[in-house]
Amino acid sequence: MIAPLRKIYLAGTAGRFNSIFAFLQKKGVMELAETPSEITVPGADKDSGSFYESARRVEDLKGLIQFIAGSGKAALKGQKKTAGFNAEKILARFPDVRAAFAENRGKIKDLSGKISRLENALALPVDFTALSGLSKTTWRLFSCPAKKAAKLEKFFAGFTDAALECVYSDPAKKTYLLLLPADKADGAENLQRFRDGFPIEFMDLPMDPQSELQKLRDELVIAKDEEEMLYDEKKSMAAYTGRLLLLYDYYENLKIREASKVEKVFATEKMFVLSGWVREKIADAVLADAALNFPDIHYESRKPLKGEDVPVSLENNDIARPYEFLTSMYGVPSYGSVDPSPNAAVFFAFFFGLCLTDAMYGLVIAAVSAWALAWNKTPRELKKILKVFLGGGLFTVAAGAVTGGWFGPDFLSRLPAELGFLKIAADKLVLFDPVKDALLFVGIAIACGFIQVMWGMVLKCVDDFGQGRLGAMVFEDIAAIMIQISMPALLAVYALKVFTPEPLLLTTLEIMFTAGAASIVLYNLITQEGPIFKLLWSYYGLYSVLTGNAFSDILSYIRLFALGLTTGLVAMAINEIVWIVVSWGTWAIPLAAVFFVILHAGNLVINMLGATVHTMRLQFYEFFTKFIRTGGHYFKPLKNFVKYSSLEI
Repeated sequence: MIAPLRKIYLAGTAGRFNSIFAFLQKKGVMELAETPSEITVPGADKDSGSFYESARRVEDLKGLIQFIAGSGKAALKGQKKTAGFNAEKILARFPDVRAAFAENRGKIKDLSGKISRLENALALPVDFTALSGLSKTTWRLFSCPAKKAAKLEKFFAGFTDAALECVYSDPAKKTYLLLLPADKADGAENLQRFRDGFPIEFMDLPMDPQSELQKLRDELVIAKDEEEMLYDEKKSMAAYTGRLLLLYDYYENLKIREASKVEKVFATEKMFVLSGWVREKIADAVLADAALNFPDIHYESRKPLKGEDVPVSLENNDIARPYEFLTSMYGVPSYGSVDPSPNAAVFFAFFFGLCLTDAMYGLVIAAVSAWALAWNKTPRELKKILKVFLGGGLFTVAAGAVTGGWFGPDFLSRLPAELGFLKIAADKLVLFDPVKDALLFVGIAIACGFIQVMWGMVLKCVDDFGQGRLGAMVFEDIAAIMIQISMPALLAVYALKVFTPEPLLLTTLEIMFTAGAASIVLYNLITQEGPIFKLLWSYYGLYSVLTGNAFSDILSYIRLFALGLTTGLVAMAINEIVWIVVSWGTWAIPLAAVFFVILHAGNLVINMLGATVHTMRLQFYEFFTKFIRTGGHYFKPLKNFVKYSSLEI
């Protein structure tokens, strides 16, 4: 259900604002509302400097904490008190240390790359000392894909002013030493002649690579020493992690307070007024507690006004609460409307079971869901979904038992004679066979649709009554229910000729249908504005009831029959395959067992997905649309920010 709320007001001197705000944060029961629009005397322009200062400090602390934690996770547990803590000094030094770290790591990476390339080059069978002494010849090292090597060597075979020698070869590439006359522009002419014609990759080496390598190694040692010094400074900062985490929580709470002061609180230099929403059942207790702690503050409360933007607080029992996520997926209901969560709790689980109709599949779903719920590492949000599947699994067990589905309708009959008692016991629970009694199953599916659609229309009556829309309740909602009840019966009498009712009953049905149709048409003719809208809505109002509610929506529930039948038929096909494998001999029994597990697991997953999707569709399109009014926003009470601590400000 949607819990009723009350709006409370608190007013006092400006010096008491921080204290009362901290009190409300600690309570965690009140959502702040927009106060300025309700105050007749506007306040002065608000100073947002404190908010931006606290927000900047939060971002600085966040960056520092992430820098100290590195790839790990910062935690308050295990931190010791350390003397000499100065937050301002640490925050001022932090940007320089972080920049130095980034610069030094880039330098180390660049030096390491250059050293690696030089070491690879010096490992080649080339006398670089001799090459560095040449005065009339230049040289270049380059690599070429092995598949192009023959063509490259042929290209240079005709040149008398160039020498090419392969100094390294593997299946992927070859490395060449190229000698060129120095008096021809450093060999640029010959280089350009083949640079564009071959996919070569030059190795840019200094004239004295050995001396350059030693120089780079010395620079790398210096860079790593600098990194060690930076790490030592980082460790000295990490000693204050605990206090920094406390400061982070403090400034986050300060930011929340300053943001609220700027956006939602009416305040001047001498006084403040704030307002917010509290659940009605605890509103008096909250005000009494506030009056006890702050006797100098003025308090008032009232019920929501018509048309007011009131947050929505869902309040359901343990069974219905997990289904609130279905409501959230569809949209947030408006305050004062009907909460579909407890209604969906029953229908969703029941329809999910009808879509699977296999008791063993249901046991597997329920067992896995129960195990995951008991596991303490399961995320809280995931537990809501698991509770939904737990309920769906239990209903699947019941649906499978009454339809004879235990790994398919034929599994128990295939077991050895020694286990025949299982078949006998299971048969006592069977009410109908989905395959043999397919028409009965179709009738059950349609009956489910009729019941849920009718219940949705009843909830629409409840919602309109709560909103004071008595005309719509009587002339639209109740009229639609009258048509919904009478039309199928009249079709059974006149079109299908299924039965012949008593004259009084037949007359009653005809009156219900005629009165309901006339009521919808006349109501729209009266309430709509303009002749075109009067005619269109009169036609559409009646058309939507006749074709939408009575036919389209209800017939959609035949998918329950289709999915339920499919699960059993596929399971039977799997069992047939498995028993064929068993017939190959004793040696094939392990293989058959593997097939049994894999194929039934696949059937379970696929049909479980289908059951979930189609059952959700029935709730969203055929049920919720009958009564739900969306457009609200969820109740978000003011709370302390306690990421790292139980801080109070």
